[in-house]
Amino acid sequence: MKMELTQRDKGLIVFLAVIVTIFIFGYFFIYPISVIIKETENEIETQRDLKEVNDYKINNLLFVKDDNKMLEEKLATVRKNFYPMMEADEVDKYFTEMALGYDLYVYSLKIEQAEDEVESEPYRYSVKFEDDKLHADEGYVEAEGTTTDVESVDNYAETGYTDLYDDDVQAATGIYVCTVEMRLEGDVYDMQRLIDDLSKDKKNHLVNHYSWSQGRSMVRNEAGEIEMDSHDYLDITVDMYQCKE
Repeated sequence: MKMELTQRDKGLIVFLAVIVTIFIFGYFFIYPISVIIKETENEIETQRDLKEVNDYKINNLLFVKDDNKMLEEKLATVRKNFYPMMEADEVDKYFTEMALGYDLYVYSLKIEQAEDEVESEPYRYSVKFEDDKLHADEGYVEAEGTTTDVESVDNYAETGYTDLYDDDVQAATGIYVCTVEMRLEGDVYDMQRLIDDLSKDKKNHLVNHYSWSQGRSMVRNEAGEIEMDSHDYLDITVDMYQCKE
């Protein structure tokens, strides 16, 4: 049996062939190109935003350099009030010579140098201090069930303090504490002079403990007789603050 296609069937087949050809052409050629165009547009937008940021940084570079110079000058001024970083033998020599300058004998000297920097604490009237206090008072949960004080967040947004600090980042201070414990022997007047001068010194250190004591020992005098001799002692602990260059 011979099957003949009508004119209508031929037209339908041609129409379907055209539709399939258009679909194949669109899917394999036009669609990938449109995806590439979209990705390119997104990349252009990203680079445009990046360019704006870089332009802003370039325009403010002079201000940043000026601020950096000013901060370096302030830092140099602040560093003058701290001791430079010193090895244990240098600290020993420094305090031994200091004691001898007051006619005091160093009976014993112990040095303990910290390996870690001094942690910075927020000023008691700062926003950071108030936020830390709020966390401590209300018992904020760090893991599950974390709560947020909306009013506190709003206050930060209004005052512009939101980006000033990060709880997970501890600012480096560059300050180290060297604790020196000394037992000095000599005249009480000279010991008191040492304590007073240490308290008035502009260098950053802290006399956090001192105590007086008296000891006796048996000595032989010029006549060969044994007699009791009394000694005055000063036990003093000084925290010596050192700063890296």
